[in-house]
Order: sequence, then structure tokens, then C-alpha cells
Amino acid sequence: MDCALQSRVQILSPTTDRCPMKFWCLCLLGVIASYLPARGQPTCQQLIDEVPGARPGQVYIASKSADLAWTRMNRGHVSIDVYSGYDYDVLYFPLSNASGAVNLRVSRSIGNGDRPARSVTLRREGALTNRSCSTSQLGWNPIRFFSSNRNFQQGVDVTSEEYRRFHRYRERNSDIEAFHIGYNARGRCVRTDDIESGNRGQFLFDDEMRTLSLTEALRDRVPIGPPAAQAEGVGQAQSRANVDLLRQASHAETQLGVYSAGERPCVRFSFSPPLAGSYSLRVSDLEARDNRGRRNELRFTLVVAE
Repeated sequence: MDCALQSRVQILSPTTDRCPMKFWCLCLLGVIASYLPARGQPTCQQLIDEVPGARPGQVYIASKSADLAWTRMNRGHVSIDVYSGYDYDVLYFPLSNASGAVNLRVSRSIGNGDRPARSVTLRREGALTNRSCSTSQLGWNPIRFFSSNRNFQQGVDVTSEEYRRFHRYRERNSDIEAFHIGYNARGRCVRTDDIESGNRGQFLFDDEMRTLSLTEALRDRVPIGPPAAQAEGVGQAQSRANVDLLRQASHAETQLGVYSAGERPCVRFSFSPPLAGSYSLRVSDLEARDNRGRRNELRFTLVVAE
């Protein structure tokens, strides 16, 4: 008896039908597969053995499709042949053996005939879930609880203005809130969009705001609330050197990854330049600090050829 005919018999004799069992099995496999890395997208741990000489704080790039072996990216202008239309793997090796979170912000400079980026694409690398650490460790907060349980849509686009206002002015946005997660930071659970620690500012494309902690922002009266309420601080903020890459970009993307404590922690990102041009890649490790306790960001400039 075929499945279609057997489904009709189910009304009279549901116990004889095994087709629904197959359906639920397929559903279960689908759920399990959703937590696994995408096919053809190896995890960092699967790639780490291919870079035996890597050291903490270094970033490497490679591409099988473009026939590029693992090459270290030095800060500043990177002299590596990179081409549009190819997929590249980018590996970051954290400075600390403790656990943490890191983001990669990619922007393509505006060329002739290009318009400023109207949206920012959000991606998570690896099998990240909204509960990468216990929600109870974050303390009870209704807004935080429901946003941490909201399903994140991989590759979702938010407008550049929404992205900027969320990370700079604390404005609400359900898609961006679902993108951010809680992660284990030296034995405590912290949100990647936490304001008090300064994490939220580390996702900005704006140089000025990204380097400020919450305390510094309050002291220097840099606008961290709704623009109308912080009008007095705008003049002082604008007097500083300020390079907002998001306003000068025709393509923008932010990726988020986490790493666990271990002998060789690493984070894998992807870089798929859609067009030729000059790209800025910025890696911000939320837990990394220099000897003076300042945030440590790695900046690279790649010229992508056709």
C-alpha cells in the first residue's frame, strides 16, 4: 500500500499508518541539522590544524575556490590577491585562552556611481544559539529574556540607520536584539549588546563611539541616548575626529562568533566580496585589552579585484 492510499485509511485505522512517523523523524533530523555547521562551511576547529604556526592575536585568510593558501593578514593595508565572487575563510586567534565573543565588521568603500549602504547584513558564525550561556545568569529582565529567546534569522538585513541608532542611542530593534547573545566572559554571562561594559559600542562602524566606554561617554557628554535628549553633547562630539565607515560604505556586514577556553581557541568568519573595490575588515574581541586596559581592535584594508 502506498503512502497516499495509506493516509486515507488512517481515518478508519490510524494505528496502521507509519507515514506520519517518517514525517516526524524527518522533522527531528531537520532540527538537529539546524544546530550543525552548514555543509561546506567547516568550523574553526576543523581548519585550525591547517594553520600550525598561528599565534594569539593573529588573523589568517584562505580560499579553496580562489586557490589561496592560509596567509597571515598584517594590520593596515593587506597585500594579498583577493577577488570578487569567491568565498574566503577568515580565522581569528584570540589573545586569551579564556572564553569570549568577537565580531567582524566588513564595509566596502563607496566607488564611482555607488550609493551609501542602506542596510547592514547580520550573521552568526558557527552553531550559535540565543542562549550561549544561561539566561538566569544575566538576571531577570523581561525585555532581555524574550529577546534572548527570539529566533534569529541568519543573514537578516536591517537599515543602516536602525543599526546605528541601536548601538549608539540604545534604541530598540527586535532583529538586532535577536542577533546579540549572552556569552561566557571569565566565568560570568554577559550580553554582546551590554551597555555598561561597552560591548554595544564595539559593533559600531563609527570610530569615535566605538572607542568610548560608557563612563567616558557620560564624562565627555557624547550622545548615548535619543538624539533630541542629548543635543548639548552633539557639538562636542562632532568636534572630535570622527570617521563613520557606515556612511561611507556601499556594502556593510557584521558577523558574530564566540570562542571557548582551550589550548588554541579560534573563531571562523566568512568573507565573500560581492564586488571589486576597497574593503575594510575590523575584528573586535570584546574581552581583549592591551597593557593599558584599552580595547584592542584589528583593522585591515583589502583591495578586491574583479
